[in-house]
Amino acid sequence: MNFFKFNIDQAIRNVQNDFPFGQEYMDPFNLKYKYIISEILQFAPPPSNILSIGAGPCDLEAILADMYFQVTAIDDLNDHWHLLGNNRIRIKEFAQRHNVDLLESSVKGIKNKDEQYDVVLLLDIIEHIVGSPRELLNYAISSLKPNGLLIIQTPNTASLNHRIKIIFGKSNQVDLNFIFWNIGEYRSHFREYTRFEMEQMLSFENLININSKMRNILLYLIPHKRFLEKVVFITYRLICDLWPNFRDSILISGRKPSNWSSIEPSLSKFSISYPHIIKYNYDNETDEDYLIKLADKI
Repeated sequence: MNFFKFNIDQAIRNVQNDFPFGQEYMDPFNLKYKYIISEILQFAPPPSNILSIGAGPCDLEAILADMYFQVTAIDDLNDHWHLLGNNRIRIKEFAQRHNVDLLESSVKGIKNKDEQYDVVLLLDIIEHIVGSPRELLNYAISSLKPNGLLIIQTPNTASLNHRIKIIFGKSNQVDLNFIFWNIGEYRSHFREYTRFEMEQMLSFENLININSKMRNILLYLIPHKRFLEKVVFITYRLICDLWPNFRDSILISGRKPSNWSSIEPSLSKFSISYPHIIKYNYDNETDEDYLIKLADKI
């Protein structure tokens, strides 16, 4: 593991030196990179095949490729800052320099390569999905080889930071200014989850060996150089050490069983949380007809 630790640190430095958006973009995420890479190394050493969905500027993906993983990345590169000037070109050229196979598309625009990858990553993406994450998860898990590993990292909606905001009457949702003044497609968080909800979600998908950990990742984005900032930072971290579920990020993984099949829509399960579809089905519409009608609205 010391050999791999050296490789991780060296790969991060190499990528930082070549990253087109500056070292200050990557610096706050160094711990995140190490958490994710450590999870991967426990299961799949290089040159395992990795698919990263929603890869953004391919910073982590370049690090993995520099460690001799075979990396495919998917991103539509339509975030607001991606569209500025030549930023898309910068990202694509950076990915190419580091042997990352970047597919510029949404998941819906790419034919699924069934059972090709040892590891699939969904990092900071599931909270952006508008509506059910079921289709995204089906795509991700379908891409895994049998016994392959799905790794998800997502913000914790029940973090200490969010709880404090609620206590003081503030919102723990996306900043109103971002929502109100947003131009074009909405790209921020739609729904954040708790640790229990993420475990439940992977159980719905029938994954095995589900393992969740709580990590402080977003905490390191906050300045903590001045004395008072350091005091608040250390106190916050100590509280989170006592109650790990207060940490700001969820890192969860699960393996694909050999007999896995994609999860189909279920009106019986949906009706548990939305009983109107039973209560007001005055015309005794069949499940098959109703599912077709709902699919036409998508």
